[in-house]
Amino acid sequence: MDPILDEFRVDLNRLRRLLELLETIKSFSGEENKYLAEGDNSFVKQAELVLLNSKECHLDLVILTGTMVPYLGGRFENFVRAEFEDLCERVARRCENYRSLPREMRENIVTMTAKVIAEPRKYGHGDQGLKSFITNLANILSGTSKLQDVNSACLSVTDANMRADMLDDLFRRIGAKSIWDKIGQQAKMQVFFETAEIGEARNKAQSFLNSFMDIRNRIAHPSVGIDWPDPSQVRSHIDFFEILAQAISEVTDIYEIQLSRVAQQGIGNREALATHLSTPAQSVDA
Repeated sequence: MDPILDEFRVDLNRLRRLLELLETIKSFSGEENKYLAEGDNSFVKQAELVLLNSKECHLDLVILTGTMVPYLGGRFENFVRAEFEDLCERVARRCENYRSLPREMRENIVTMTAKVIAEPRKYGHGDQGLKSFITNLANILSGTSKLQDVNSACLSVTDANMRADMLDDLFRRIGAKSIWDKIGQQAKMQVFFETAEIGEARNKAQSFLNSFMDIRNRIAHPSVGIDWPDPSQVRSHIDFFEILAQAISEVTDIYEIQLSRVAQQGIGNREALATHLSTPAQSVDA
């Protein structure tokens, strides 16, 4: 007897029962008119089958609920990257060339593109993507043409879950700082955590996101004694991510303007300094 194998088989059988329930529900809902046409008896029998399978899966439904967590986490991470990449492109369109981009963005375009070029398949890119990144980088650095593609897909790569610090680090790559402070300022976020304090809303939002990622990782690599989240917990996660996603979307609009202005001010300061340094000093008559 192998108790470890037996425990694994128990979980596999739970999954089979869940699949049977889902198939029964799908069949029942898809053929409802057919059963009604055949008479009440046929409809009742199929309804009884759904009821029977649901009772057998009563304790196993926690798995079905739990599987929503990794999906929700993955969708949130894809959303964040998409919003971030869109922000990169919007900022670039407001700048004349590479030299006029925010300093952090200029630096990270080079370093992050080099990182992806070194291991393209690790980040899900093939040969065509690799060629495109190299070509884009050469065009960006040449500074001779209007910015088109700033390799935002390279700027957005991550090696870890989208925890609070990872989210902050991602936006800092282009000079968008203190994103959690801005998120904490959002009224809906304060209402969600029942506080009127920006700092408290910020801290609770960060803690909530980190806690969610811990649950996600436990579900992705489940142990025998895993504590599966119940529907109320998952519903709370869904509500939180809806509010957080809206906050991030609104914050990117602010960053677009802010980063563009900072970049233009930096260009003006550099040009003024260059003019000053290139102007010969006037002699003073004794």
